[in-house]
Amino acid sequence: MPKSRRVSASFTRSPADLSAARQLGLRAFQSGRFDEAIRLWSPLAERDAEARSALAEAHFRRALHAPGEAGLADLRQAAALAPAEQRYQYHLGMHLHRAGDLASAIAHYRGVVEHGGPRGAALLLALANLERDPRVDLAALPGSTPEILAALAPAQALLAGRPWPLANTRVDSTPVRAALGFGPAETEAVLSLWRGLGATAAGRDAAGDLDDQRPLPR
Repeated sequence: MPKSRRVSASFTRSPADLSAARQLGLRAFQSGRFDEAIRLWSPLAERDAEARSALAEAHFRRALHAPGEAGLADLRQAAALAPAEQRYQYHLGMHLHRAGDLASAIAHYRGVVEHGGPRGAALLLALANLERDPRVDLAALPGSTPEILAALAPAQALLAGRPWPLANTRVDSTPVRAALGFGPAETEAVLSLWRGLGATAAGRDAAGDLDDQRPLPR
């Protein structure tokens, strides 16, 4: 068959057909039928910027309900279709982080921070670096703030084999609450847990702190 006749079906469809596919895809998307929306919008995405953006969002929404590799594949597709959309990069970083791929997660978080994406990326960037190396200088990371340093100080101390908090040191919960976005009660529950772990690491009695019955935030 001559090359000129080997054309994509999406190129030969009439404007009315293309418009109908867009609308059917939109209805499927609005009803949460993301598989159908993706099927309808995929042939349009190469030539239609709006369809490409919509297709990226459909992959992203489907990823939020898909575990494991299926969710990861959708997030990668969303990020490839709309590389400037920092929400996709942020969630892709979180998915990789949960999967234990710290190097890739750090790369995505760093890009999000440097492009002014979701504010939580700076905290997660610091956390992923801390998981990789407890001796990391968190203050030198992009997006680092005093609140982030305060929130991660107990984890860094315990991972480095140091007790937390130091004897006769008062812990201010305000920056921790600001970094984590928790309410006062949730923040105090978290700090109580860290105090108990710090006391245990230092060989002190931690029964009071670790027996705290307040529920921890997720």
